[in-house]
Amino acid sequence: MESSISKVFEGAPASQLEEYKKVYGIVYDLHGNILSTSTSMIIIIVTIIVLAILSIIIFKKKNK
Repeated sequence: MESSISKVFEGAPASQLEEYKKVYGIVYDLHGNILSTSTSMIIIIVTIIVLAILSIIIFKKKNK
């Protein structure tokens, strides 16, 4: 993927490439800091777990 991004943004300012990555979720920006890949993965996994628990709770309440 990096080669295609490099090809598309060839000659473009670095700020434009950085903004593209933020908008399309390639990197995560938290309070002006780009999060590392491992931190991003942890946030995604925790979000999935929380949403799964909430859906199980809602499903159980509807089936009572």
